[in-house]
Amino acid sequence: MNFKLDKSGGAIVLLNPKGEVQSQVTYPKQFKDYSYLKANNVWQYSKFPTPGEENNTKDLISGIASPVAILFMKEGDKIRVELTANEEGDIRYTTNGSSVFSTSSKEYKKSILIDSNEVITAALFSETLITKRSVSAVYVDRKAHSLPVLSLVTDPKNLWSDSTGVFIEGLFKNYEDRSDSCERKASIQYFPTDGEVRQQAINFKIYGAGTRRRPKKSMTFKPRGGEMANWFFSSNKNEYIDGFVVRACYSDASRFKNEVVKGVNDIMDSDLLMQEYMPSVLYVNGEYWGVYNIYERKNDDFITAHTGKKVAHVLNGNTRQAKTVKGENTSYVAFLDEINAIDIKSNEAFDLIEKNFEIESLLDFWVHELFTLKADRFNNRFWKSKEESTKWSYVGYDFDIGFVWPINPRTKKHFKEKDAAGIEMFGKCIQNPQFSTRFFSRLSDYMNFGYTEAEVAKILERADALTREEFKLDFGRWKEEFPKSLDIGDSQIKKIAGFMAPRSAYFRDSIAPEFGFDKQVIIRNLAPDGADVFVNGFKLKEEAIYFNDMDISIELKVGSGDFHWEKDGEKVELTNPVSFSVSTVLELKPSN
Repeated sequence: MNFKLDKSGGAIVLLNPKGEVQSQVTYPKQFKDYSYLKANNVWQYSKFPTPGEENNTKDLISGIASPVAILFMKEGDKIRVELTANEEGDIRYTTNGSSVFSTSSKEYKKSILIDSNEVITAALFSETLITKRSVSAVYVDRKAHSLPVLSLVTDPKNLWSDSTGVFIEGLFKNYEDRSDSCERKASIQYFPTDGEVRQQAINFKIYGAGTRRRPKKSMTFKPRGGEMANWFFSSNKNEYIDGFVVRACYSDASRFKNEVVKGVNDIMDSDLLMQEYMPSVLYVNGEYWGVYNIYERKNDDFITAHTGKKVAHVLNGNTRQAKTVKGENTSYVAFLDEINAIDIKSNEAFDLIEKNFEIESLLDFWVHELFTLKADRFNNRFWKSKEESTKWSYVGYDFDIGFVWPINPRTKKHFKEKDAAGIEMFGKCIQNPQFSTRFFSRLSDYMNFGYTEAEVAKILERADALTREEFKLDFGRWKEEFPKSLDIGDSQIKKIAGFMAPRSAYFRDSIAPEFGFDKQVIIRNLAPDGADVFVNGFKLKEEAIYFNDMDISIELKVGSGDFHWEKDGEKVELTNPVSFSVSTVLELKPSN
């Protein structure tokens, strides 16, 4: 029987004719010109295979050499470099970017002095370890930045060569290549604002769409030849991650938009998954490359880390033929067929939606998409777990093209799509009375407590405080390459903040009435010093606006004093939840 073994590692199992296991071995990563054998009752590597004979017990190799740690220290106008390794052996290095496996490499015996722009490449060589990889790094002055710093070091040919450079168009539209073949080897160092410097061998490739053609590009990083510790993401409870994204931040119209949506999503305690991010500074081969956000990768591991569920199916649902990232789309296509065939206004139609989707995730996904006027609707992702009777849930991302035109007739188009076709299913579902009530109720929660001028201003203030000084440096770095797209002032912050109130008013006055929500319910707390009012679980600050025919949960927490509710000026006793069928003003007032 002919077969191949996976060189990245795997298992071999020997069974007897009854299917009983007679022997088995799990093997690690394999290398060219090395065998993996059992000698002295221990599995080890060997340079001298002995097929058909007793295994060789000489010159055995116990494992793979760990990466060398590179430490830089400023010393006058020079940089002192220390190289250390976890295992015994000789460290060899170069200072000009050339391979450490070349004849030009030198043996490291004590710390060395270099100029600040020299690239250090190093590896550990040992008779008892396999050395197949090196690590490269450059000096970075971490005191020059208020943000964490990420330094990428790679062979310049990986960036600028006409045939292999992924930072340029080159001979083959190099930066447009999205396949795994466009991955390039590199090394990164991570400098937190405080704490030890971390180091990792990685593969990287260009990430995203429009920024591929800009000089400041987004990239995705994956560990090479080992695991990557979770250095960045506190909400991800995994000790290790399978990589991350460095997303280019521009001082233009896209600044802070994803940050606002993520911040509002957190305020609303949403079930909708969104990637955690961390603002940082990137260096490429020792050159300052500007402000970037480090993002989680939105893949299986990301979903499992945040939900605890194993993922069976992942779709990018921009069309009826939703792109299958993992698993299959047959159950989703079957849902589209059913929802198009059924009376959309019936109770059965709502049951069908709720049977196929986690309704809270679905509602919040569409609130973000429609309120922000996100233009890139092709960028969406939904998934199912391996559990029985599981439902589709969403991942929200990429709101760069949004928050532009608060009173936009295009919004109404999304509410009038006749057929459910891929992502274009909302217009069909919103025709169902139960679904529309749930949607406008949740949208009202967001407009009252999340997408408000006050809350968004706080999010923008935090994001701006973190990055304001760094964006000044970023502007200095990139102003020659694309000066028209840069904004070193506050105009974009003002535009985003000014989007909230007119956008909410447009939904309340122009969209909701078309679905029967033409009467507004205004809830106010006129006794904030003595009592807290919670509406649908959210603390009321000034007032909240809902609609007729909605159940509204109101909870009162009294500190001191006597209070009463007035509805349109008349005292009332409230039950919970409260349901209003006409427009009204409900106010909590002190009784004395």
